Amino acid sequence: MNTDDVRSAAYSFAISNTPMYLVARLRRDLAVQQLAKQSSRVLLHRLSRSLRTRPTTLDRNVLPYVYLVAISLRMDGNALRRAASYQAPYHKWYQEILSFLVATLYPTSIGDVSVIQAPTIAARQSSDAAPVAYGQFHIDAT
Repeated sequence: MNTDDVRSAAYSFAISNTPMYLVARLRRDLAVQQLAKQSSRVLLHRLSRSLRTRPTTLDRNVLPYVYLVAISLRMDGNALRRAASYQAPYHKWYQEILSFLVATLYPTSIGDVSVIQAPTIAARQSSDAAPVAYGQFHIDAT
């Protein structure tokens, strides 16, 4: 990822006061969406490299989060679980963001829902009765 691509992600990181806010901004970032088109193997390799050294710039500080979100956009649960084995001593939000991405990747519960249909109620005016005022009907439950 080049410097121009990471600039909006770095800005998002700078203004984020919570990890979830950063994730929401990175998911909408076009550069992150483009990055997600690369293979999970490539993204994991870049993630691993970005975690090795202490970041000295804002751009370098946001890179692991960019790669995590890109992997999650690929819907690759195996790659996210593999990322959980990486050490991130210089990135305080790494585990929290990773846990959130894994938890929200798939539905947390699956089940059947049955719908009970209510009986149909038909309203008709009685033909053998006197004229009916507005709002007065004979109700037949079917």
